[in-house]
Amino acid sequence: MRPAKLRQAAFTLLEVLAVVGIIILLSALIFRGYTSAMGKRDEKKVEAELKAIEIAIEYYFTDYNYYPPDSFDQTTGNFDASANGLYDSLSQNKSPGKRNYIKGMDPRTDGKGNLVSPVARPAEGAADAGVNLWNYNSHKPDHNPGKYDLWTVYRRGSDETTKGNWK
Repeated sequence: MRPAKLRQAAFTLLEVLAVVGIIILLSALIFRGYTSAMGKRDEKKVEAELKAIEIAIEYYFTDYNYYPPDSFDQTTGNFDASANGLYDSLSQNKSPGKRNYIKGMDPRTDGKGNLVSPVARPAEGAADAGVNLWNYNSHKPDHNPGKYDLWTVYRRGSDETTKGNWK
């Protein structure tokens, strides 16, 4: 006969499931905090670059007494706020020897003369994912009459957010 006390010590299925559930709950909380921090980081990047571009545009205005041109075509009446040409205008890229208003800012360009936002494009899976342009309108600004509108759209978590130079 075997004694009844020889039973092995082990975790029950219920105990194992409880531990796994707690681990899943903690990892979900950590992931949520991580994604929230990433969204705040992206927002700060956009705000910093927005301010730097605004300063560059104001310096341009001081020198030329008008804002950099936007993509309004007076002959056709067509306007595309995302095809802004701000990189070429502010860096004076096509005019050697002229003042570079964004020197030291380390801006990104799409190769077509447009400034690229420091955060990813909102449309996930798009063919040009990662390219998110600054939008610029000096022709007929909606938010800052007599000046210009400058904005970008980016993803903060699962939400699409617009950050612009208006209050």
